[in-house]
Amino acid sequence: AVESSRDVAIAMEALVRTGTDHLADRPISALSGGERQRVMMARALAQEPRVLLLDEPTSHLDISFQFEIMDLVKSLNEEHGLTVLAVLHDLNLASHYCDRLVMIGDGRVVAEGSPAAVITPSNIRRVYGTEVWVRKHPATRRPYVIAGIGPKHISTAIAHRSDRECEAFEKLPQVHVIGGGGTAAPIIAQLVRRGYRVTCGVLNAGDADHEVSDALEIPCVLQPPFSPITQDSHLKHRQLLDAADVVVLADVPAGNGNLLNFQAALDAARLGKKTIILKPDSISDRDFTQGQASALVREALSLGAVGAENTDAVMTVIELFLAQ
Repeated sequence: AVESSRDVAIAMEALVRTGTDHLADRPISALSGGERQRVMMARALAQEPRVLLLDEPTSHLDISFQFEIMDLVKSLNEEHGLTVLAVLHDLNLASHYCDRLVMIGDGRVVAEGSPAAVITPSNIRRVYGTEVWVRKHPATRRPYVIAGIGPKHISTAIAHRSDRECEAFEKLPQVHVIGGGGTAAPIIAQLVRRGYRVTCGVLNAGDADHEVSDALEIPCVLQPPFSPITQDSHLKHRQLLDAADVVVLADVPAGNGNLLNFQAALDAARLGKKTIILKPDSISDRDFTQGQASALVREALSLGAVGAENTDAVMTVIELFLAQ
């Protein structure tokens, strides 16, 4: 059959809507992956559908083409009223572009609803058998998925351990990390990967170290945001220190609000605890207490605390301590 003038007009409109009208005279074999996907989209639109079914529309595409295709699909939905049903394996693309999600595992619906309701660590663990962290995008407030810290987390998360695993876990060495503002996070991650029990404190609720501790179900002492450490929190902190085999002071900046954390590290050294101080030589550069924190660090070192210049060195010193 010969195309009518209306058929040609519909096809050209589809090319324009998908931004491929400049490709009309080029053979399909000469197109890039992203261009080819957009042309396939134009071909579908030329049929004037009310519902568009897509199966992995971004597969094998570079990230720029993935966004380009999904931006196009979103605009067709919002600006032209086209209903779109897509199969996507990229959870972050699904969260960013879709209004409603259905997560399927073993041929069954595991979860459905908004991105926030569907994309959760527990749902992902159930369907994909892996540990991830889910955070909120700072601009869209939609969830996005990032890698967890590795398979060790599966056996250390309290809620997912068997009784036998709990008994074995309680026999592992315990390391207490003093941090704040994200300085403890790399140390905590390494410790959990290596199978240690970990505690942390004193932290301000909501800071980066608290997020990591919360995600890994690590016991910690918390203070409200932007508030100084109280004596009550300091005493609770001391209880965690007393239970630890090794204490690590991260390279946290020192202020009047967290000076008691430096005092806690010194107290650990005074008690003969195996104590490690990360980057002790830089304390003067991050000491905003008129030298009080620097003095506490120097005294701790004089009592046997050991300095370490990076996270790997901290791990090495811990292994040496525990081998004694």
